[in-house]
Amino acid sequence: MFVGRFTSSDARIARTIADYIGVAVEKSLLVGRLKSQSWSAIKMLADVTDGRDPTTGDHTKLVTAIAVAIAREMGLSQHMIERVMLAAILHDVGKISIPDRVLRKKGPLNKREWSMMRRHPTETRNRLARLEFARGFEDILFAAGAHHEKMDGSGYPDGLKGDEIPIEARIIAPADVYQALTQERPYKPAKPSAQAYGICCEMEGTHLYPPAVAALGAVLDRCGGDPTTLVELINW
Repeated sequence: MFVGRFTSSDARIARTIADYIGVAVEKSLLVGRLKSQSWSAIKMLADVTDGRDPTTGDHTKLVTAIAVAIAREMGLSQHMIERVMLAAILHDVGKISIPDRVLRKKGPLNKREWSMMRRHPTETRNRLARLEFARGFEDILFAAGAHHEKMDGSGYPDGLKGDEIPIEARIIAPADVYQALTQERPYKPAKPSAQAYGICCEMEGTHLYPPAVAALGAVLDRCGGDPTTLVELINW
């Protein structure tokens, strides 16, 4: 078979193509580094939020790990898993606005204090509105602030119902409830994993999204009821 000669024109074309490839690779690596740095900064913000109340410890980290595991169990795309992860990391950022005397109170909150605490999802959105998110994540502040909405519409801050609640928030909610139930607080003992999951099951359909609760059960079966083993999923 005859193979044509490689001319100087061909060489110029090859060099041009190589240059374009080089720029694309370099840009890809840069985006990767920036993305890694952004995630690190966001996680640091969550650590600061959790650090304001030592009684809740690694709440955000564990909720995020459980939520990501639920999203994977439900077969969501990688992009959606990243959205769940970002919304979970940021879900309690609004607590930065809650006074220490309320946030760290070692006992039940009174009506006024509870009203202040219930504002934290709205405060989360207000604070996140100051940030510029990458394409595909522009509306993540809405999902981050919806984790206390309930399937029957009785949640807050907007009283959203069913599919009106962002899927990210519907996945974060059972992770949030389960983690809070299994974590010891000054005003309550920690519940065993099986009991906490049983309570989540009782909330199916009214408070929690049934497919997410079912996925949580599968996740807990695999990790032996110890969600701390899931933290490696989120590279925290």
